[in-house]
Amino acid sequence: MSNGTQITRRTALAGLAVASVSPVWANPAAGPVVAELFTSQGCSSCPPADALFVELARRSDVIALTFNVDYWDYIGWRDVFARPDYGKRAAAYVKALKLQSPYTPQIVIHGRKDLGGQSQADVMAAIKAHAAPPATQVGIAHQNGQLAISIGPGTKPAAAATVWLFRTLSLATVEIKAGENRGRSITYANVVRSMENIGTWSGQPVTLNQTLQALSDGPAPDGVAVLVQAGEGGPILAGRHIKL
Repeated sequence: MSNGTQITRRTALAGLAVASVSPVWANPAAGPVVAELFTSQGCSSCPPADALFVELARRSDVIALTFNVDYWDYIGWRDVFARPDYGKRAAAYVKALKLQSPYTPQIVIHGRKDLGGQSQADVMAAIKAHAAPPATQVGIAHQNGQLAISIGPGTKPAAAATVWLFRTLSLATVEIKAGENRGRSITYANVVRSMENIGTWSGQPVTLNQTLQALSDGPAPDGVAVLVQAGEGGPILAGRHIKL
């Protein structure tokens, strides 16, 4: 389906200051694989992918992040979690991965592989294929609304990598009252409630301090994820996700 900007939908998935606090480092031998879902409450093809990400969010070897996009708000239901920034992130992947257009549900594995209407088995296989030691280690310490994010040493990337901070909500169930999913109650996992570019990493250790501000709308986040990512929509170099 197109809305004039060549955004499409795919067939549903088949089968489906804290410096005094020591950061906890990710395991350098087995870094988690980052799986990102771009979904919409106005997309009737998305619920199987949403359900899959509820399962993926339970895995310790996966950082599963759900980004609600606003592509389909115009057809009857305004997605309560959608933000324009998430569509921009999806667009960066479209460009980097040489895709034809954005679509939903779209799954991106570790910033390297795009998956749409494939089976759950294909998604699991892609996660397994991208499991590898990270380029660096990420530590997150938190206390009283303050974060200290530590990025360890590593091989210098070709260009400075971006450090992204995502605030997440573990689980949220939404009753959808209009649009293609009218009458459905859909549960989402690790819903991204905000995203921010907080710095860069060039191979040398760096610590970034952040204050967690209250969001102006919707349920409060209960977790944070930090990704170190090459380029615009490039490969994920390292990541960490914690509950607060």
